[in-house]
Amino acid sequence: MAGTLTAHNFRPSIPSFILLAFSPSLPVSTPSASGNSLFITAPNGDIPSLSCLPGAYAWVAANISPFYPATNISLIAVGNEIKASGDRNLIVHLVPAIRSLSVALSAVGFPRIRVSTPHSLGILSASQPPSSSRFRRVYDRAIFAAA
Repeated sequence: MAGTLTAHNFRPSIPSFILLAFSPSLPVSTPSASGNSLFITAPNGDIPSLSCLPGAYAWVAANISPFYPATNISLIAVGNEIKASGDRNLIVHLVPAIRSLSVALSAVGFPRIRVSTPHSLGILSASQPPSSSRFRRVYDRAIFAAA
């Protein structure tokens, strides 16, 4: 469940935003005291265990508590494009994982860290112009009914 963290600049033109990726083969390296805001991803494989509070507490203890608040972690992304993966086990555990992780973060005193999940643009029926974007009918009910 726990991975080590490695920091990578997300975009050179945005120096205050860094994306962290899990890499079990590399040592922990975070830009603490740099003032940069970090975005961390909980890997897809962690979603089932994150869907229950004990798993969420354990993940926070292993992956957030050692670094926060010395390192400014602003967001945790749970998984990556889970709906598009077609993996039913991950899909049904996604929203419970987001909720459990959010509860665990607040309970241990980290309420400012937000929790979300990235989706493929394939969940939109139209995306241009952005102001007219709408969810596909299947996704509008599936995503918002679970939330």
